[in-house]
Amino acid sequence: MNSRSTGALAVVVSSMLAPIGIAVLVLGLPASRLAFAVAVGVALLLVFAMWALWRRADRGRVELESALLNERERARSAREQAWQNAFLGQVVEELRAFQDEDDLWSAATTALGRVLEASRVVAYEKDSRGVYRLRAQFASDGVAPLDEGSSIPTSVVQDRELQARIARSDLGVEEDPELRALAAGLRLRSLVVVPVERESRERAAIAIHHCEAPQKWTEGERRFLQRLAEHVAGVLDRAKLSRRLSYEADVRRVEMQLVPGAIQVIV
Repeated sequence: MNSRSTGALAVVVSSMLAPIGIAVLVLGLPASRLAFAVAVGVALLLVFAMWALWRRADRGRVELESALLNERERARSAREQAWQNAFLGQVVEELRAFQDEDDLWSAATTALGRVLEASRVVAYEKDSRGVYRLRAQFASDGVAPLDEGSSIPTSVVQDRELQARIARSDLGVEEDPELRALAAGLRLRSLVVVPVERESRERAAIAIHHCEAPQKWTEGERRFLQRLAEHVAGVLDRAKLSRRLSYEADVRRVEMQLVPGAIQVIV
C-alpha cells in the first residue's frame, strides 16, 4: 500500500470515528453497557463498510492506472513497429537499385550508420577459411575507419550468449580481458553484432560500433537489427540469383548465335 492510499484510509477511518467521540462528549456515555456496545458495533460496521468501499475504489484506481500504462505502452510499441517497418521497406527499396554486392554492402552499412547515429557500421563476410573479414564499412565524421584487412573473431559472430552480453556491456570498463582487448583493437565503447544468413547458412555479419559513449542495446532493438540483417541478406541473395540468371541467358544467347554458323561451316 503506497503513502497516498494509507493517507486516504486514515481520513476515512478518522471521519467515521470522530462522530462517536463527539457524541460521547456531548451526550455522555450510554445508559447501559448494551446500548454502548450496540453503538460501538454499529460504528465499527460503518467503518468496515466504508473501508470496503474505499478498497474497491482504490483497486479501481490502480486498475485504471495500469490500463492507461498498458495502453500507452501498446501505442508506443505500435509507433515503434510502424517506424521499423517503414525503415526496413525504405532500405530494401534503396538496395534493390544495386546489383553489385560491394555496392549493396556499402549502401546497407551507410543507411544503417546514419539512422542509428553509429560511429561505424561494419559488414564482415566469411572467407574460404571461415574467417569473418571486412567487406564494407561506414564511418561517421571524425571516426577512423578500420583497416581493410580487419576481421572479427568467429566466436563473436556465432555465440549468441556472448553477443547478448557484449550488447549490454560498456566495453571500456569490461573486466573480461578478451572483451577488453576486442574493444581496444576496434577502438570502441559498445558493440552489437548481428549474424547474416545467406542461402540458409551463416556467411556474414553486421557490427555496429559506438566509440564515444556506451550504447546498451535492448532485446527488442537487437531483434530489429536481426530483421534488418534478414532483409539485407534477402536482397543480396536475389541480386546474386538475378546475376546468375542473366549470365545463363547470355550464354544461351551466344550459343544460339554460334550454332547456325557452326552448321553452315560444316555444310
